[in-house]
Amino acid sequence: MEYKTIAGNYYTITSKTGCTVTDTTGTLSMTVDAGGQLTVQAPSDKLVYDDEQAIVFKANFKPALAALGLLGGGDELPAGYTRVEFLESTGTQWITSPTPGSNERGARARFSHSSTQTSLGWAFCAFAGDSYVSEIFGALRATIGSVSPLIYGWRGLAKLDMGEEVIKADTIYEVSLNFKNDMKIKMQTPTAVYEDNLASPANQTAEPVHIAGIANIPQKLKGRIYLYEETKGAEIVHSMSPALDPTGTPCMYDRVTGTAYKRGGSGQFVAGVGSVAQLSTLLRNLPPTGGDLTLSLPAEANTPEVADMLQACHDTKGWTLTVHEYRPAAVATYSLRRMREVIWCRKEQSEYGCYVAADGTRWQVERCAAIFGEHGNAPSAYGYEPVDSVEQAAEEWGLVPYVDPEAEELSTIE
Repeated sequence: MEYKTIAGNYYTITSKTGCTVTDTTGTLSMTVDAGGQLTVQAPSDKLVYDDEQAIVFKANFKPALAALGLLGGGDELPAGYTRVEFLESTGTQWITSPTPGSNERGARARFSHSSTQTSLGWAFCAFAGDSYVSEIFGALRATIGSVSPLIYGWRGLAKLDMGEEVIKADTIYEVSLNFKNDMKIKMQTPTAVYEDNLASPANQTAEPVHIAGIANIPQKLKGRIYLYEETKGAEIVHSMSPALDPTGTPCMYDRVTGTAYKRGGSGQFVAGVGSVAQLSTLLRNLPPTGGDLTLSLPAEANTPEVADMLQACHDTKGWTLTVHEYRPAAVATYSLRRMREVIWCRKEQSEYGCYVAADGTRWQVERCAAIFGEHGNAPSAYGYEPVDSVEQAAEEWGLVPYVDPEAEELSTIE
């Protein structure tokens, strides 16, 4: 039996007698117990299962993550804070966790790579000095779309063998390093868990951890952070979830310390919204002070009613809302109110930009699906140009991807 799917979306399979679930590429191989239920993220265009009476349906975004155990910390936040599903870094933003390191430090993060991530990117990292050789603590993943190991930092750089697994864009993973002092490195994917024992505790840097990047190295994550937790021994010392603070600023709210940690770097985090209901709450909670906010909306938000909500937020509260399309495994191809086979891009000079010009200056290529502000919702009114892809825009502007001088070193370590 087959069920048509959209790669990256979540589906639930229920079977009275039990069945095996695969996909047309053979990437997926999982089992539904008799009388049980399984929620999976589709890797291709069809799910294949061997129970003709099984029930298959598309799962809503948030319940799907809950079924997979990928939502953490609950939704309880102090008054004035608004929960969002993720913070997305464009490659120039990060969060700093200030706790000094020790040989008992551990951490875990739930994250996904953006489809525009073309090189290595740290999910979290701390290191001392200008070298990775000794004092380092962190975890990253090699280039997406290829078979390669997880590279992590513990007494220098090391690798975790992940067999033939191909890491994909817009797919949620969980990585943990000595979490609760278990002396293990673990990588959880939608289909498997890979782990190995760590070497004896030694040489952890006392520097703070940077989530989604670090200022003085180029391998920053271009992707989404759903959760970050840090431990000392068996104690959780930070448990951070993505949120908007009372001013409407994206942050990671720490339930342990009661602190909102805001971005380092340049530019603005994208606030990811999981549903239209969550978007409605977010817009209602924004203060009437005005401001700028970039949102990533799910496909279900592609409606005239949502567009009216966004424009009304500007008209009544003064907020300029830049909208990214939220469609797994695909680049934005439409804007709200206008079905267009284009995306909208503009360039901004940035110290940590992902592109470089002929004169050596660094640039960031910003994109959007729609924008709602004082000039209406036409992206061209805000300096955006219609293009087929970010790569096309960069080429037209004479920009080339910034090449990490240490990427080769990191990808060939023993």
